[in-house]
Amino acid sequence: MPALRYPILLALLLGAANASAASRHKDVTFSPAGFSEQRGRLIESLNGKLYHEIGDEAKQEVLDALDRMSARLSGVSSIDQLSEPDKVAVFNDQELINTLLSDAAADSRLVCTREKTLGSNMRSNTCLTVAERRRRQEQSQEQMRRLQRPSALPAGN
Repeated sequence: MPALRYPILLALLLGAANASAASRHKDVTFSPAGFSEQRGRLIESLNGKLYHEIGDEAKQEVLDALDRMSARLSGVSSIDQLSEPDKVAVFNDQELINTLLSDAAADSRLVCTREKTLGSNMRSNTCLTVAERRRRQEQSQEQMRRLQRPSALPAGN
């Protein structure tokens, strides 16, 4: 009986992991035959909630990589029809896109916490993206540094 528990537990854990991963970034794999359709969906999703925190520079890098891939894959029905340098370039662009988008998706993830309001016993939900939380923390640290610096007083006073 105990031997039966472990496969069931493993199946449940894998199912839970797959369900939670469904709302996150999934690596993009491009096939030459359907590249234009995949490219269109990806460009559309760049403006959605999943990649909300992608910066302008990173977004431009993704678009440039898509353009380079489009030029290399035009008129090709299989990746095997490409020369070795073109294959490497396409795979490198694909990896660049996946890296930039997975970082943007991680930064765009919404995190909610229950916090006590100052001066009250009431709690409220505060929801911020990971990037917003990081920016707030950096701003707070910078304010503390400014407050702790000795202020320069004019000489002679």
